[in-house]
Amino acid sequence: MERAGIKDFRWHDWRHTWASWHAQEGTPLSVLQELGGWVVQRC
Repeated sequence: MERAGIKDFRWHDWRHTWASWHAQEGTPLSVLQELGGWVVQRC
């Protein structure tokens, strides 16, 4: 990342970007939740 001149980068940023792109293209949130490993915590 340094060679590319990208500063303040975190690998989590790619995960967020990946999910955002899929959501914009219509991937169901339930599918993203499974693929991304996110879980819903219920109180």
